[in-house]
Amino acid sequence: MILKTISEELLNQKLGVTFFNSLEFIRGEADCIAGNPHRSGQTREYDLGYGRRYELEAQADHTTEILK
Repeated sequence: MILKTISEELLNQKLGVTFFNSLEFIRGEADCIAGNPHRSGQTREYDLGYGRRYELEAQADHTTEILK
């Protein structure tokens, strides 16, 4: 049996955050950073991570263009 800390259990109940979800989010971010195309059929967390990183990079590109 795996024991969870109280904080992990609260996060899972209130936010739906689990260790696996976090890894999937990071995997999506990492694929975007590496320039890999988005993979269809992945988890919701993967999609969120990929999308968030894509947004951040688009904003950074836009800001860089404005500052030139």
